[in-house]
Amino acid sequence: MKKVFVTGLVIAGLIAAWGCGKSEDSPANRGNKTAPTTEAPKAEQPAPPAAKATATATATVEVKAEAKPAVLPHVITDAEVGLKAKCPVMGTDITVDKNTLSAEYNGKVYYFCCAGCPEEFTKTPEKFATPAASTTPPAK
Repeated sequence: MKKVFVTGLVIAGLIAAWGCGKSEDSPANRGNKTAPTTEAPKAEQPAPPAAKATATATATVEVKAEAKPAVLPHVITDAEVGLKAKCPVMGTDITVDKNTLSAEYNGKVYYFCCAGCPEEFTKTPEKFATPAASTTPPAK
């Protein structure tokens, strides 16, 4: 967290040092015209290469988000008919038949006792996905 904060401060300092880069003809400055000066405009000095490299290196922040496993539909196979299972939502004992509602999550199959349970399971599968409530899908 400190690294991100320090990086932000470094970037903000570099931006402030280089200026915002608004031209006199930008919409923000159109109403703020001042009398022309007799001085020749100064050429902008590019930042030293070392400073640019440092700014680029410190501005790189890598954030990795872990993908959450999806709840997938599951079709009951003949090999599953007759299996004994437990509904992960209600805790009801189930004997699997062709009409049993089921879903696959994180490589395991979960069987449900009623139509409301798959919906509840899909909302927060990590809450209901326990080893006791799952079955490894049979080989196809």
